[in-house]
Amino acid sequence: MATNQNNVPTSDFFRNEREEYAPVEQLFNMANTGNVPTGILHWSPLYPYQLGDYDGTTTRSACDPHRWRQFYLELHSSTLTDEKTASPEQVDRFVDTCTEEGVVPIFLAHYTYNTPKKFFVGRVLTALKQKSALPLPDPEKAEDILDEKRDVFAAALLPQTYIDFSRQPAIHYGLTVKYVLPQEGYLTNVADEISDVAIDFDDGKGFRPCAFDEIIEVSYQDAIEKSIKVRFTCAHETFHALFHLTVAEDLRREPDETWPLEAAREHQGVRAKGTAWVVYGNGNTALTNPVIMADGFGSGATNFNDTWRLLNANNLATDILAQGKDLIV
Repeated sequence: MATNQNNVPTSDFFRNEREEYAPVEQLFNMANTGNVPTGILHWSPLYPYQLGDYDGTTTRSACDPHRWRQFYLELHSSTLTDEKTASPEQVDRFVDTCTEEGVVPIFLAHYTYNTPKKFFVGRVLTALKQKSALPLPDPEKAEDILDEKRDVFAAALLPQTYIDFSRQPAIHYGLTVKYVLPQEGYLTNVADEISDVAIDFDDGKGFRPCAFDEIIEVSYQDAIEKSIKVRFTCAHETFHALFHLTVAEDLRREPDETWPLEAAREHQGVRAKGTAWVVYGNGNTALTNPVIMADGFGSGATNFNDTWRLLNANNLATDILAQGKDLIV
């Protein structure tokens, strides 16, 4: 995190190293926890971010896992204090742990933050365009140029998967979902506690009470996108969040054999390792007529089920197996 001349943490998410934006650095350097009441400075009026659409008063704007991660990154990176909530990396590690335990965590973010008033943003943009002196505010009167806003957004987070460096859609495979609203998944800078948490899982049963860390199993009848609503009370006010989750039939299968692979020679002192999965063709009980299909290079580890869904997107793998050929992936 960057600090100003007084060694106070400053927001660094919206910084721009281009020379013409250098005057804006003066604004960031003036910002600290002493003149930004919420401790979060977000320049949403200056950039086309959608964070302001999620104020918790309505459910007209739905969130999804990718958007949730983007919004949380913005707020976390715009925090001026060292006492931050979980980092985005910590969130993803927690999601991985939940997935290993067979549950889908619902993360609920509830923040207040400050953002420059539109009239001041207009002055900044005009000064940058005309290359004139930036209208620096009085640090002791930050309330003259800052608005205070609130954000409430939620999402059912699944592990991020990539194939050939392309992020794949977040899909829960299986019509039965075990949801949990973990205590660690409620991320906030609001001092008041929340109560009366209820969730409508879009299963036709309406809102039901939901306690932190309680596992709620929901069975859906169809594989379509679900619109899930969260409702809670904080300081005698009711807030809402809406998010989507796509569920699909579980088409997973287990390989008949798994081979650990290791390169015959080292490269730059490292001996590469990998895995091959074997699926027998129809009627085969052992490797009989193999067809080798290689996974492309991508980021992160590869798992069999994600690779299988890719290979079988148009029934390619199923058609090969139906011909009595074995697949080695």
